[in-house]
Amino acid sequence: MPILLPVINDLAPGGAQRILLDQAAGLDRVRWRVHVASLELVPEGALTSAYHAAGLVVHVLRAPHEPRALAPLRLMRRVKRIAPDLVHTHLALADVCGR
Repeated sequence: MPILLPVINDLAPGGAQRILLDQAAGLDRVRWRVHVASLELVPEGALTSAYHAAGLVVHVLRAPHEPRALAPLRLMRRVKRIAPDLVHTHLALADVCGR
């Protein structure tokens, strides 16, 4: 089963975060396994519980007290471990890190 890894800046209540939630939750789980990576620019995003409730695996790549520079490094490690078939980025920083 192919793995999709959307990457987003954070899971704060914003438009991109809600669109990603709707898109990822609406995917056919028989055809796709979905993991979501959050760079956590806004710690403990308010939508985190909604992502979990939708049955999505969420990877938080940075704790609030840690430097932001750790998130891209952790994303790289997570990509190697998960080995997604498709990485889809949302928002500017996630675009840069996802590349």
